[in-house]
Parts: sequence; C-alpha cells; structure tokens
Amino acid sequence: MTDTTNDRLTLQHRAYRPDDLDTVVALHERAFAVLAKSHYSPDRIAAHTALVRDPAYAEELARSHLRLAFERPGVLAATAGWIRVPGLAPGVPKTARIRKVFVDPRFARRGIARWMVSDTERRAWKQGCRAFIVRVTVNAVPLYEKLGYEATGDATMLTSTGADLPVVLMARTTPPAALAEEPKSLD
Repeated sequence: MTDTTNDRLTLQHRAYRPDDLDTVVALHERAFAVLAKSHYSPDRIAAHTALVRDPAYAEELARSHLRLAFERPGVLAATAGWIRVPGLAPGVPKTARIRKVFVDPRFARRGIARWMVSDTERRAWKQGCRAFIVRVTVNAVPLYEKLGYEATGDATMLTSTGADLPVVLMARTTPPAALAEEPKSLD
C-alpha cells in the first residue's frame, strides 16, 4: 500500500481485490447519486445504481486495473482504473480507456479525482499506452477538460432499466514528459 499526502489528508492506495466489491459498489452508487444529481434525473440515477449492482460489474472492476484510495482503513475515498482498447488513431497503437473514476462525496473537490486520473494515466503509460480516452458522465466533463481532454462526441451508456445515461466521449494524447514520475501529492 502506498501513501499520498497533502495538507488536508493522507490517502493509502492499493490495487482492487475481489473482496472489495461491496465497498466499491457502495462508493460508486453514493458518488453518482450525490455528485451527478444536478445533471441526471432520479430515474437515470436509479439506472446507474442498477448498472453497478449488476453481477457483470464485478467482472468489469476485475479487468480495469482498478486502484483504491483509502482515507483511513475501511474508509474508501476514491477509485480509478483503465483498460487497453484498440488504437485511437493510426500511429497510436496502444490506447488506455480511463474508467471507474469515482470519489466519495465527503472527499469531493479536494483534487482526489485529478490525482487518481493522473496516477492511472501514469500506470497505463508504463504499460505502453500512448493515448487516453474516457466516457464521462455530464457532470465530470469540466474535470476532464482541466486535465487536457477534449470532447470527441456524445454517446449513451446503456442500462438494463431503459433509462440510458447520456455521456461525453473525450480523448487526449500526452507526451512522455508529463508522466515521467509518480504524482507527488493531491494538490
């Protein structure tokens, strides 16, 4: 487990394990319900809840190189992961799709999401990925724009309830110098 410190809190982070499933699902439900409520209707929030409770979600988490950040033992503050996808464009053979970036509302707007995405990009870069894409909920677009992502289109995330979620597709390429070392802090 690795510690990351800033003036406000110390986070311990480690890789996801299958026994983390219930804790991660609870965080993903809570984060979306609270942080996305100004952008999504109650039926779409319920659709997201159904999505993360679906048994297939466990498989998604397991293959997403997911990292967990704990404020203290047993208090999950954030998650973020990535998967390799086909190349974004000719000449960019390996692309990482950033996914499962959620922050507990109690810890929102403290730079944790920014730090988690940067750490995730760095990890994917070490595995040979040279471009990054993400499918973000509407409420998260400003965060990714600040991180240098650009919108490439709109899409819909399908759910089993019929209340599908509008999302924005975003992408960026990052020069190696930007990912040369591990982010030092959450600031």
